[in-house]
Amino acid sequence: MKSKVYKGEATAERRKYPRIPLTLSVQFMMVDREKLSAVLETVSDDLGVEGMAMVSTTKLSRDQKLLLTLLVPEDANDKLMNHNASICTEKGCIPVAIFSRVAWCEDVDDHKYRIGVQFIEITETGRQILKDFFLDYKLDYSNSNLMH
Repeated sequence: MKSKVYKGEATAERRKYPRIPLTLSVQFMMVDREKLSAVLETVSDDLGVEGMAMVSTTKLSRDQKLLLTLLVPEDANDKLMNHNASICTEKGCIPVAIFSRVAWCEDVDDHKYRIGVQFIEITETGRQILKDFFLDYKLDYSNSNLMH
């Protein structure tokens, strides 16, 4: 039975930018008072210009700060496929570090959570990699403050 851990404000109906269902490898660390947790690995469930959803066995609190790394495929042909860490190992992926916060978390199964993440800050290099990635999916990022 599904039960909400807590509900965020960024529902699909309120989003400024669309999300695409996509499985990408994700690594993240929880940031707590300038301290980082161990690296945890998971996968994305969907991705958009200013956020994403991911699935994790770790329950996260709303507003928890994260330093997450999206593993974006280097090869343009692989960008349009769902993939996992093994594809990154075989074909190569570009790590994109993004400072983020947890917007919501819901219980999906026993010890499995779907987590909404809002992107807060990204490097210029990471921004360009994501812009190129989004162009392949024809996602419009032109009005996003994060992508400028």
